Amino acid sequence: MSDLRSKAFANVLDLVSEGEIGGLVDGQKSIYLNGTPLQNADGSLNFQNVSYDSRPGTQAQTYIPNVSGVESETAVNIEVTKTTSVTRTITSTITNAARVTLSVSSLFKSKDDGSTVGTSVQVAIDLQTDGGGFVQQVLDTIDGKATSKYQRSYRIALTGTGPWDIRVRRITNDSADLKLQNKTYWDAYTEIVDAKLRYPNSALVSMRFDSASFNGVPTRAYDLKLKKIQLPSNYNPTTRAYTGSWDGTFQTAWSDNPAWCFYDLVTNTRYGLGNFVAAGQVDKWVLYSIAQYCDELVDDGFGGFEPRFTCNMYLQTQAEAYKVVQDMASCFRSMIYWSTGTITLSQDAPSDAVALYTQANVEDGAFSYSGSSAKARHTVAMVTWNDPDALYAQKVEYVEDAAAIARFGVVPTEVVAIGCTSRGQANRVGRWLLYSERYESEVVSFTTGIEAAVARPGQIIKVADASRAGVRLGGRVSSASTTAITLDAAVTLGTASWTAYAMLPDGTVGTSAVDSISGNTITLTTALSAAPQSGAQWILSTATVEAQTFRVMTVSEREDGKVEVTALAHNGFKYAHVDDGLVLQPRDVTSLNPIPDTPGALTVGEALYTYQAEVRAMINIGWENVQGASAYRVLWSKDNSNFVEEITSVSDFDILNITPGAFVIQVYAIGPTGKESASYSTASITALGKTAPPSNVAGFTSIIDPSIGVTLTWTPAADLDLDVYEVRTGVSFAAGTLVGQVKGNTLKVGVIPTGSSNLLW
Repeated sequence: MSDLRSKAFANVLDLVSEGEIGGLVDGQKSIYLNGTPLQNADGSLNFQNVSYDSRPGTQAQTYIPNVSGVESETAVNIEVTKTTSVTRTITSTITNAARVTLSVSSLFKSKDDGSTVGTSVQVAIDLQTDGGGFVQQVLDTIDGKATSKYQRSYRIALTGTGPWDIRVRRITNDSADLKLQNKTYWDAYTEIVDAKLRYPNSALVSMRFDSASFNGVPTRAYDLKLKKIQLPSNYNPTTRAYTGSWDGTFQTAWSDNPAWCFYDLVTNTRYGLGNFVAAGQVDKWVLYSIAQYCDELVDDGFGGFEPRFTCNMYLQTQAEAYKVVQDMASCFRSMIYWSTGTITLSQDAPSDAVALYTQANVEDGAFSYSGSSAKARHTVAMVTWNDPDALYAQKVEYVEDAAAIARFGVVPTEVVAIGCTSRGQANRVGRWLLYSERYESEVVSFTTGIEAAVARPGQIIKVADASRAGVRLGGRVSSASTTAITLDAAVTLGTASWTAYAMLPDGTVGTSAVDSISGNTITLTTALSAAPQSGAQWILSTATVEAQTFRVMTVSEREDGKVEVTALAHNGFKYAHVDDGLVLQPRDVTSLNPIPDTPGALTVGEALYTYQAEVRAMINIGWENVQGASAYRVLWSKDNSNFVEEITSVSDFDILNITPGAFVIQVYAIGPTGKESASYSTASITALGKTAPPSNVAGFTSIIDPSIGVTLTWTPAADLDLDVYEVRTGVSFAAGTLVGQVKGNTLKVGVIPTGSSNLLW
């Protein structure tokens, strides 16, 4: 038998959330004590003598029993024997439970050899309610060895109406042997009045811990489905499916769709903005469309699929209302604004253009463009998110734009993905940020009239700027039917496929492929839903000269009735890149910056040069000038290492101070506006550098003078690193005998050795 130690328990009540919540995700498996789950996936327990109770946070929820409010202890200190039980009465009618504390002064049996062993004693606790007879509540055996006082407590629930009589009985026979020590005592009883606080609208978890399992009160963590929110009545939050048309009514359920989390935060009267913003002032129909986009499944980066946006966040600090709701909107790539008496949102998501702008409906026909510095654009994003596999600890997802790093170097930025618990979603946040900065950094501003002020922040518009495109591809309609449009001026279309856009009477943009053109009348392949009115805007677009697309940022009305619009460049291809990793294709919006041709065949060689009296090796690269190119991008790699990039404005380039190795060279042509040739010219060379043998000697002659012998001369070599000339005699240079060494190009060898027939250099 083991030595006995007294037991103690701790009760903890945790307020985990505003209610009503969905509750624990998977029962005991969702409770973590000191970072360890209470129950493993196979059902085994990691801790013993741990119990819990919870409440979801409803208005009418019941209180959690056994959470003490007031305790009053009464000492008893009487021995309990087999023949004499002990009874005490509790008369207070508000008492909910009693804690009975029993003890043994010692518990052991002495053997004849002087050693001691453990023994046991059995006790029972009975309860009588209002004289109705005793009912046994506890039958327990205290088993083990104790050489000092050992206590054990029992909680007895008091039900019904009092008074209550509590009786403690000893079942084991009393000991008359001094070698057997097992006297039993009733030390005290404690009357417990539970607080019985319901804590309405507050989600609670109560836990009871055995002190034997922990050194102190353990840290607690819970994997919970938190706030239940208002969801469309036709929405299944489990399958994320929308059935039929929505009638505008709501149901209450748990969901991590960030659009409906946003709606709940704005409209809730208890913890949100509901006391200041009525539900009718929130555009729920726009939110419905946004929520559907959030629920679409995309690649999670690990071979599976996940919703495009989810929101799992824990708000526990007070902050400015506008900042909180804007941060919430950023979870699903949206911005909020006030329009026509309602709070509405605009999401960066695929959408069609809602308005057309050309020189014909812009003041003075002037579009003003601005952009950010290329050096200020980030090439690396470090996205902070919460990892559910690490108890939602913060992790950082590293996302890079390799092509931008090659051009601008590492320009890092840090961003917090609010409410993000998916690594795939964090990676998409980083890709969206980097590519938006790189391809959507240009801002256009213009002034227009009331007729063209239909665009709202976040909406897409098309711009046909003749000054930038180099050709007029927009204007006003003279007359039109659903299948033909007469333009205000004739246009010349090439053999490419063209698309026509026109403003329709209902304020939408109609579109159709162009079938043919005759003069200034174009015939459409597909009929429009309505005939454009005279004076409406039209735009033509093709793959070689596309209409520019922008996302409206601000629309402000001036006192003179004119409207100022500011919009940010928009590339619709980016969504496939962000969600599916597709390569982002540049858009051609002008005929003034054609793509330059690929440079012609490269000529590559190596040579020596001097630098501060030191001889070094280099590779020379040359190519023919490309018409229309203002610069060239040269990339070179040695022995399959990373490419090094250089920009040059001339048609040759030197790679200086090389060492021997295999080099690969690529050259692109760059146009005046930065467009590169569609492909590159390439060449390779295995460079020897200064290890290459020197050139052969030329002009080797000899002069024989009977008095002084033979004088040898030769033409100086062009090799810069040539330090000395060596002359040998014999049938071959390798096997010849050294005659002399000299740094110049003349050597006097004196008398010719007897029998010599060859002098070798």
